[in-house]
Amino acid sequence: MRNIALLFAILFSVLLVFGCISTTVSVPVPTTSSSGVTTTTNAIELFDCKTDLVCLIDLSRDCLPAKAAQVSKANQLGVLQTITYLLETRGMENNKCIFYVRTEKIDLNYSSNLVNKLLAENLTLEQIKTKEEEANKVVDAAEGTDGTCRLEATDLVTVLAKWKASAFSSDDLKDARCMGRMFAQQNANETNECTLSTPFPALALARGGRVILRVDGFKGSEERVSWSVLDPSVASVDFPSGASVNVVAQNPGVTKTTAVDNSVGPNCKVSVTITVNP
Repeated sequence: MRNIALLFAILFSVLLVFGCISTTVSVPVPTTSSSGVTTTTNAIELFDCKTDLVCLIDLSRDCLPAKAAQVSKANQLGVLQTITYLLETRGMENNKCIFYVRTEKIDLNYSSNLVNKLLAENLTLEQIKTKEEEANKVVDAAEGTDGTCRLEATDLVTVLAKWKASAFSSDDLKDARCMGRMFAQQNANETNECTLSTPFPALALARGGRVILRVDGFKGSEERVSWSVLDPSVASVDFPSGASVNVVAQNPGVTKTTAVDNSVGPNCKVSVTITVNP
């Protein structure tokens, strides 16, 4: 382990190059006493890279404690999607980097082109505004979802470099040991079993559009994975069993499709919010 003097020398050099600011945040650190009782302390100082992922990547090469915010923007068929993630490296444990990620904020806004298209279909501005607000209420449920992974420093650098380039994949953390709501939605008695996950919490389709959704982390046979849709009049699924499913956009609106890993139990599930545009 590097000594304290070297640690501060590295952090100070990064401060000069990237203009980052150090801050102390409350991060739980598990410790185990001689009696076997596990407690937590709040003593990790994270180096604040703000929105500079290059800063975070450089510090993650040595698993040095740091944090950064990443803002991802996309135009999904006229729906402007902005997602803010908090990314943290929390040091090293058993020669693995501790990586924490949380979805801070999801904002959906209708573009002027989409608004004009809806107006041409005889919707009023008030109705369009209501649809936009309803869509944001649905994705609000994904805000605050988080998870912690343990992986090699080289793998973490590779993942962060891909994310910096806005290249996301469900395989990015496949070799990491991850836990938390972001990677599996489960109740208490399934915490150690459910690892079902999907890389995208929300997506948008045009009416009549199709997309293949896939989940990872299922136990046993993929035939034990089942799918359902909250509102089939908005979107439907073909062959609703297996790790992959074909989603068909039916009518404008917002709905949610949910996959359940029945090999674990009915509460081992993950959902994707689907917005269907005209």
